Formats: sequence, C-alpha cells, structure tokens
Amino acid sequence: MLAFLAIFMFLVKEVKWTDEMRRESLRLGLETEEDEKVAKGTKGEKMEPAVRRSFILILLSVFLWFFAYNAASSKLSLYAQNILQIENYTFPAMIGFGAALIAFYPIGILSTKFGRRNMILVGIGVLILGFILAFIASIDLSFGWVIYAAMVVVGFGWAAINVNSYPMVVEMSKGPNIGVFTGYYYAASMLAQALTPVISGLLMDAFGMTLTLFPYAIFFSIAAAVTMFFVKHGESKRLETKEIQPKTE
Repeated sequence: MLAFLAIFMFLVKEVKWTDEMRRESLRLGLETEEDEKVAKGTKGEKMEPAVRRSFILILLSVFLWFFAYNAASSKLSLYAQNILQIENYTFPAMIGFGAALIAFYPIGILSTKFGRRNMILVGIGVLILGFILAFIASIDLSFGWVIYAAMVVVGFGWAAINVNSYPMVVEMSKGPNIGVFTGYYYAASMLAQALTPVISGLLMDAFGMTLTLFPYAIFFSIAAAVTMFFVKHGESKRLETKEIQPKTE
C-alpha cells in the first residue's frame, strides 16, 4: 500500500492537472469566468428541496443495496461449501467478480444512452434475479450448478449499480463540495457493509442459512429499488462546446 501510495503521489500532479483542465475548459467554452466565480461561491450552499430529497433517497438506496449485496457476498463461500457442498467453494464468488469486471465498460456505454437512474433500476432487477437463482440452487443439490449462472447475473447487476451510483451522488454537488458528497456516499456504503454481515449472521443462526441468506438479500434489494424509483436528480448534464475560431494573423 505504501509503494502504490508513493507511485500515486509521484505520478499524479493533481494541482497542475486541475489548473490545466480549467484553462482548457475556458478555452473550449465549457466554462466561463463567471462559472468559476459561481463554483467558488457554492461551498456551504443549501440544496434545493427536490435535489435534497433525491440525494437522501439515493443514499438510502446505496445503504440498502450494499446491505443486500454484502450479506450475500460475505457468506457466499460458506453457502457454497456447507449448503451446496461445492468442493471449490471460492469459485462462485470469483465468477461473480469476473462477470462484474467484464460488464463495467458496456454498462457505462449503455448508461450514457439510457440514463444512470434507469440502468441502476435495471441493475437492481438483475441483482434480484441472480439472488432468486442462487436460492433455487439450494432447493435440491442437483440444481447446485445454478449458483454459477446466478453469480454471472449478480455480477452484471452489481456492475450496473456501481457504475452509476457514485456519479449520481456527486452530480448533485457543487464544485467545492464534491469531497463532502463523496464522504456521504462512502459513509452510507461502509456503514451497510459493517452492519449487514452481523445482522444477516444472527438471522442465519436463528433460522438457518438456506432460508435466510438470499431471501434477506432479495428483500433489501427490493427496498433499494423502491427508494431508487423516486430519485429524480443526478443524471449527467450534456455540455455544448463552443466552436473555436481559428486565429488569424
């Protein structure tokens, strides 16, 4: 970690590149001097009520889908080993991560066409389908192979959610507040990741892993879909560049 931190600090010229980006934005007409002044004055500004409502709802959605996904992912190896009796019990999780990696780029392209919110809702639906398939795998050991298909589906759904959720949060911020909004996003996600293994574990101790794990994940995924449905802000803003006239002598 220290080695990569040193590489990052040495190679990433944050202040220099930020200044270059601003100068280039001004040159291309993406920003104006007035925009710069407005951005500097937005720190501490109150959000509009409609935007604040969407912001609270998307943070709640983030909390809920991490509550669902992290419970399933943290117990998946135990589920594969103890319930499905899969010898290579880490393989389903590896398949899920691999599917997510493959899906990230095409999901990003689709999101620019159909919108971030719509792709997140599709992703939650796909995630729920994957959890249902994973639950079916436990009904009979002859269906155990379904867990591999389930993890592919879950990976695609999780990619659709992750590609779009953080950009939607920071899209509601103003320039100087991006760091604060990033903190809100990670506070919601990390709190869920800290709590859900404990809560799901207690429920599994009480009712058994088969009847708890994926129904638990399905329940919180549905809850996330409900809150996300009412989010109305956070889509990307299209910028029109001004035509640059060639310099004449």
